[in-house]
Amino acid sequence: MNVLGEYLTKSETETVLLGKKLAAELVESAVIAFVGELGSGKTTLIRAIAGALGADPLEVASPTFTIVNVYFGREPIYHIDLFRIKKPSEIDELGLWEIVDGDGISLIEWADRYPKLVPENAFWVSLSREGPNTRRIIIDLKRPVFKKGKNEIL
Repeated sequence: MNVLGEYLTKSETETVLLGKKLAAELVESAVIAFVGELGSGKTTLIRAIAGALGADPLEVASPTFTIVNVYFGREPIYHIDLFRIKKPSEIDELGLWEIVDGDGISLIEWADRYPKLVPENAFWVSLSREGPNTRRIIIDLKRPVFKKGKNEIL
């Protein structure tokens, strides 16, 4: 993978700003795979991305029990949470392949549980807690998905 950047955010506000910058770089139907322990900031970052894409950030909540939440911005935003998926057949049963391969932005929490669901051109965002309010965020990808003419992020 190509590491695009490693960031240390020292507050929720800084994490939100990073999410907004990442959102500005997304192409149509982009996929972002999120990895990180509970409480590492995955949903906070997703809320910022969805808000920057025109969705109401107050509607963004982790879909741990619903598996998929849909928000509406410049295009549909699918917030997928794989935490409760117990076996690969559930991905088929829930139609997650169709969502990820279809139109709209897909934001996948706990993507490391079923990495085959994540396309090659997805951003991978790894989050870890470095302190009560500090997060280490690493953004990488297998192949570039930048807007035309861009060669670096943020």
